[in-house]
Amino acid sequence: MGRAATLAALCALLLALGPPAAPAAETTEVVAVLEGRLLPYLEAYQGISEGCGCQPAAVWLDTPVPQRELLRRIRARHPKIIVAMGSKVLRLLLTSQIKAPMVYGLVLNPWTFFNSRPKNVTGVAMNIAPEDYWWALLTLRPNARRVGLVYDPTQSAFLVEEAQRMTRKHHQVLVARAVSSPAEALHAIKEISPEIDAFWLLPDTTVIRREILDYLLLNSLRYKFVLMALSDKQVAAGALFSFDFDIRAMGRAAGEIVKVLQSGVPPSKVPLRWSPRPRLIINMKTAEKIGVRVPEDLAKASRLFD
Repeated sequence: MGRAATLAALCALLLALGPPAAPAAETTEVVAVLEGRLLPYLEAYQGISEGCGCQPAAVWLDTPVPQRELLRRIRARHPKIIVAMGSKVLRLLLTSQIKAPMVYGLVLNPWTFFNSRPKNVTGVAMNIAPEDYWWALLTLRPNARRVGLVYDPTQSAFLVEEAQRMTRKHHQVLVARAVSSPAEALHAIKEISPEIDAFWLLPDTTVIRREILDYLLLNSLRYKFVLMALSDKQVAAGALFSFDFDIRAMGRAAGEIVKVLQSGVPPSKVPLRWSPRPRLIINMKTAEKIGVRVPEDLAKASRLFD
């Protein structure tokens, strides 16, 4: 199905879902709370339906009523399972004291939303799995031995633990520097750039700054290290690789978790899932400049910037 046809189908779905229904007296099996009536959330809703084999009742956070009224409507449905699509939705529901099992999706760095995961919460992170990053790194630069990263411990401690796990698994050295400001991040990158083979750019707001990205891109070419980035825009700017997000697949993964919960498994027993089915994005000019050979079969399966 082409993009235009997909958009038309999703618009039809939006019309079919319509405004939030009046509160129902009976129990609703699954309620999906979505952040807004935008294409990504409609695609995610389709994915949820495909994953659970059901059609959840939809509640929209952008409905022009107070959030307290939205929460009242959700509670009135007595949902057995709630799917929270979007960071604002997850934050609202976590503070609502609703105890129904909850599955989140389209949430970046979900571990920053709670000190310890509530027993009724599980979900799909809008983060690419570290395994996918390391697979791409070792495919493109098999001899990479020293991997650098710079991070704010208040945001990215969990991802640093994942990086430690990956470097141990592949007999590499992790060169990590904790920082608390963009200025410290720039200094740390300057310090480690000459000694690393790759740099993993984390979704960390202390580090994700225009001037820091520009400096990383410059140093990547100067010292010929692989810059593992977060987005296609960063790859277009000169990072070696990143991944595409598949919003519908994320929704489908959340729907599959709903199905697991419906079978009686408690949320506390369902581990975090990473963003599924990522497609690699590669900057071929950068690959040539830093001496990386891209295998032909990998190039055919990836999205390329020339």
